[in-house]
Amino acid sequence: MLTLLIGIIVVVGACYLGFVFYQRRTIKMATNVYENKRDLNKIPLDDEFALAKKLNLTGESQKKV
Repeated sequence: MLTLLIGIIVVVGACYLGFVFYQRRTIKMATNVYENKRDLNKIPLDDEFALAKKLNLTGESQKKV
């Protein structure tokens, strides 16, 4: 009886630790995605598009723009 109770406590403890580690990993991944999105928003895309339009293109490259 005592062995069964100890076994149940060990299984529940292992499940709890697995849940905590999974939760921390998910939070870390979400934080990284948020930081990457914030970094991407800092890029001045309008300036990049204006510079691309000013390029002197020839041949097939000019036809695609």
